[in-house]
Amino acid sequence: MSQQPPQHPVSPYAPTQPAGFGPPTPPAGPRRGGPGDPRRSRLFLILTVAFLLIVGGAFARVLLMGDDDDGGNDDPGEVLEDPAGPTEGTLAWDLPSPGVSAEDLMLSASGTWFTENTVVRLMDTAVVAHDLASGEEVWTFPVERLGGDSECLASPHADQNRIAVLQGRDCEALTVLDITTGEEITTFDVELPVSPGRDEAPALLGDTVAIGSGIQLGSAAYRVGDGTELWRHSVLDDPCADISYQVLDETLVALTRCGGQEATDGGEVRGLDEEGRELWSWAYGPEHEGEPIEVNAVLSADPLVVHAAVGEEREARLFVVHDNHTGIAHTLDYSSDRYVAPCVWRTCDVAVVADGRLALVSTTRTTPTVVTFDLATGQSLYETEPVGEHDDIRPFGSHDGAVLAYQPAVGAQPGAVVTIDPETGEATPMMTLDPEAAPLEAALAGNEAVSPNLLLHQVQPLWDAASGTFVLSNEMFHSGGANPPALLVYQ
Repeated sequence: MSQQPPQHPVSPYAPTQPAGFGPPTPPAGPRRGGPGDPRRSRLFLILTVAFLLIVGGAFARVLLMGDDDDGGNDDPGEVLEDPAGPTEGTLAWDLPSPGVSAEDLMLSASGTWFTENTVVRLMDTAVVAHDLASGEEVWTFPVERLGGDSECLASPHADQNRIAVLQGRDCEALTVLDITTGEEITTFDVELPVSPGRDEAPALLGDTVAIGSGIQLGSAAYRVGDGTELWRHSVLDDPCADISYQVLDETLVALTRCGGQEATDGGEVRGLDEEGRELWSWAYGPEHEGEPIEVNAVLSADPLVVHAAVGEEREARLFVVHDNHTGIAHTLDYSSDRYVAPCVWRTCDVAVVADGRLALVSTTRTTPTVVTFDLATGQSLYETEPVGEHDDIRPFGSHDGAVLAYQPAVGAQPGAVVTIDPETGEATPMMTLDPEAAPLEAALAGNEAVSPNLLLHQVQPLWDAASGTFVLSNEMFHSGGANPPALLVYQ
């Protein structure tokens, strides 16, 4: 006798339907075995324009990257390579995309996490867990995250198998979920000067969840257990105020502005424990080498690597900070015309930091390559080209100092997951993907898709070492024409 997935109490912020129209439509189920017919957000307003420019509803080709966190397991585990050759990854199942209305135009659904037996997705109106092996729905937790002009965000990484999800018309409520069971741990209101909306995601560490305000006006932090406010900052009232948080290396990393909303006195990057106690800080002035500077993202906490805008033209720079946080140790040889931008707003998922090295995607050749920097010296070490007959390579994670990279499908040739040797820079195939699913993979992430440079960070490659599962997670959907699936799951 089959067992129905557990149904959890509907959150007071869950979407409702008018009387007489029945319950909300459940998420579409997975498709098993092979390719099938594939059935709004800020990467800023510019994405809206970009999508309108795509001809014929074609799928957006993207440069797929992810960071070195595996979504729920802090240790990626052991990557086992068969001496006889790479593992063959079969498309076990795929999840259709959610429908997007013509008036909404686009839908952003950013968030994928692993547990021992499931992969959990933030979708349009729910957080949904699917069995890793079969794709069957295990549980669904409804959320209201599409109200007003906002698409409320979730914590990018799980902590102790919990995630924090903003919801409500103005993203005014925060819910913490146990993603092993789908049970609601708590829901409470957050009070910020401006809704975080598409700008800021909550950061969850232990019993603390912290969130920045929209338009960089301040921040607040709360105790998960009872919703008690732990601290609050305002750029209008405080000499220096945190405006954004993320969790890196088991540390709550805060971006701080000093001197009001215009940051006339520069700022800081601070490392905090879950009680808000400062572990370390790096302060910078309002100018760098005579030009205005604004640090807007953090790629790594140890070593501290930051993304900054410098000068009146806001030229992108990557800085490595001294281990004692006394100043800038190195300015990497990076420019936006030679590399794919590693960060969009606060999210730096088009770069991998592993074992004192930084891997970026270079665009100086006819096909992308991966250039790796030694963060101790600031010098580039090697350049890695795609292997086999592939013409693209995209780092997305790491294990034991070796970078993991995804090589997308080329036409009928399937994609592959490769490892990049930290000493030589050589790429070695670890998993080859399903040949029968190559057209579907290519439409989602490969050379069959359109590739305007505006459309980055849309699809995340993820590796779950415990189960030997590779996932392509699509996080942006649009109206008009067919969308690629929300998930492709290879085992």
